[in-house]
Amino acid sequence: MSQPKEGDEFKIICFHCQENTLQHYLRSETFNIEVDGQEIPMTDSWYFCTACRRENKVEDI
Repeated sequence: MSQPKEGDEFKIICFHCQENTLQHYLRSETFNIEVDGQEIPMTDSWYFCTACRRENKVEDI
């Protein structure tokens, strides 16, 4: 699967309004975390909820 682009839309549950709403992808940041001496890439992605108009951050390991 390719990396989403700004403005791509997804239907996910909003952490703020708890509704399964249309979310606009904003951006992602990838960084490494260390677990038991091993580096693991982690990605934080931000989405904008069209219902409550707030940002949601989704963490993906």
